[in-house]
Amino acid sequence: MARPIRSTACPRCGKPIEEGVVLCLVCGTNIETGRRYLAAKTWDNEEEQEQLRGGWLGLWSIFVPFGLLPYASEAPLRRAPIAVLAVIFLCFLTFPLGYVEWGELNLFLWTGDPAVPIPRPPDLPADFQMPPIGRFAWYQLITSQFLHGGVEHLICNLVMLLVVGPKVNDLLGHRNFVLAYLTLGVVSGLAPLLLNRGGHPIAGLGASGSIMGIAGMYLVFSPQPRVRMAFWLRFTVFSPLFLELFRVRGVWLVLVLFGLDVTSIAMGRQDGVGHDVHFTGFTVGALSAAMLVATRLVKCSGYDLLTWLFGQEDIERDRDTGGDNADEWAGVSNAPVILYPFVAVLLFGIGAVIYRIVQLNAAP
Repeated sequence: MARPIRSTACPRCGKPIEEGVVLCLVCGTNIETGRRYLAAKTWDNEEEQEQLRGGWLGLWSIFVPFGLLPYASEAPLRRAPIAVLAVIFLCFLTFPLGYVEWGELNLFLWTGDPAVPIPRPPDLPADFQMPPIGRFAWYQLITSQFLHGGVEHLICNLVMLLVVGPKVNDLLGHRNFVLAYLTLGVVSGLAPLLLNRGGHPIAGLGASGSIMGIAGMYLVFSPQPRVRMAFWLRFTVFSPLFLELFRVRGVWLVLVLFGLDVTSIAMGRQDGVGHDVHFTGFTVGALSAAMLVATRLVKCSGYDLLTWLFGQEDIERDRDTGGDNADEWAGVSNAPVILYPFVAVLLFGIGAVIYRIVQLNAAP
């Protein structure tokens, strides 16, 4: 007579588990300890395409018929990104203030000398009145982080924050994430203040300095998990939406975005985008994250950029000898060889940017 199979229930999801089974395959919880293993969700391309078509991307494609955006990260999380969601909610709440006349509330980040006249575009009517000019105040370094100059500006920034923010929130905690977000925004806002000394007044706004700083931290904390990308094309409002989804490692996405800013600054491109703000935020964010990892104030279980690039030999030696890092650094993979020259090119570009900044400040 066959022996009956005894079962219990998963302490997290409640699904029945056979006796002797240690791991719940539904939610990834250890039955004995009640702790959940970190495991990325499987990706169903077709199902996700249908969700995006009938969701926010289908609606967004009506107004922006062509685009390429990251929309999700596969980096595993241990907690809900409450701080990230709070920042996003506050950006939506303050969005209408971005349409108020420039000088009325004085919440934008004003740089330059108010005494220097703003160049008047030649195509403006003769009776057009230029908006009032504001003056720099210290609080603008914070208020400008939550203002945006249009719906597209807002959506692109917040989608990027939803991709890179949750993992940084997970490792730093909610309070430290908010502190990092605000600090990176303040530090990145200092760049145009220094570079536009003596120039005509310029109003800056947007969360991109803070978000690029968080992206720099994401690069150091979690470079290996893949990021899901969406490419879409819609010819008319009534035509079907062409949608293609694919995945890239987070390190490539973040480095390409940073590389575009480095290239724009080195070439002196004037396109109305705060590339200097992006550059400063990203650099400070990445260096801060590297220090946190190096001092073990933040532990990434061996999946951080420093270990990925430089620490493989030490980790393998610890495994062989049973050293202190044998368990903590388990599961590290080698970085692709092409990453090293890519980083070298970026470092050369950073040097060119620093040289240009020094050159601009030395100019009479």
